[in-house]
Amino acid sequence: MKQSVFRYNTALCKWRRRRFALIIGTAILLTAMCACSNDGVGSEPPSYEAGTLTISFDYEKQSGYASNQFAVWIEDMGGDLVKTLYATRYTANGGYKNRPDSIFLWVDKSGLAAMSKTDVDAVSGATPAAGTQYYTWDMTDKNNNAAEYVGWLPHHSIEDTLEWLRQIEWKRDDAGVIIPNDNYIWGFVLKETGELFGSGGLIWEEGCQLFQVGYNIKKTHWNNGFTTEAMRAIFHYAVTNLGIKRVAGGHAKENLASAKVIEKLGFVYDRDDITPHVDGVRHFDSREYYLDL
Repeated sequence: MKQSVFRYNTALCKWRRRRFALIIGTAILLTAMCACSNDGVGSEPPSYEAGTLTISFDYEKQSGYASNQFAVWIEDMGGDLVKTLYATRYTANGGYKNRPDSIFLWVDKSGLAAMSKTDVDAVSGATPAAGTQYYTWDMTDKNNNAAEYVGWLPHHSIEDTLEWLRQIEWKRDDAGVIIPNDNYIWGFVLKETGELFGSGGLIWEEGCQLFQVGYNIKKTHWNNGFTTEAMRAIFHYAVTNLGIKRVAGGHAKENLASAKVIEKLGFVYDRDDITPHVDGVRHFDSREYYLDL
């Protein structure tokens, strides 16, 4: 279960006198390692496909030389570009050299100066006609990596994320005692830098009447033992402060990274299962475990 936090951005450079690009963006939680595609680009609403996210906005053309330049891209929670969905051709093909203020945020984040012509052509296109624009992200990054083993859908708006945050917010009574909840979620932060690189915790599963472990780690922080360290700290807190004595865990059979974490944490194999995705279409062959704390 690896998940990253991403931000989608559209940057529109309207007037030469502006010293900055207008950023239209919001932080959203996406159930994926990262990524996007240039396939769903255009002025017609795309048909819905499970495991995709469509970004739309109203676009109005401005008068003036090279005044209608914009880009749409995906960022991770650290502000690094995951992949470009679209950029107007003038800027992508070198126009930024003559006009440095042309969607300069994207130019900088994308590393445009070092991109090959093939890569530039793959993400750029002619300036579209005025109207509502649609760009679909298929949850793959610039190297076409995708998150295959997650069981939840992306947030489609800042409202989705705010609602999720309200749901997982820890609540206490007037005496400061924790009120029992169905979710206990922590953010994972590097002590040295304070960087938030993931989250995880305990989620109540009605079917097995146990809290199930879940964790979401930024890809750049994999293979450092962070997940195992964080979950051990969570288990200690669960026993000491929440009175939790046993937890469940699971992973898709092909997800060897999560299997390794489960093994390091000392989980005991229980059974094979089939885990449905919340989109109602996909499912995973999984292995289920339990751990006495």
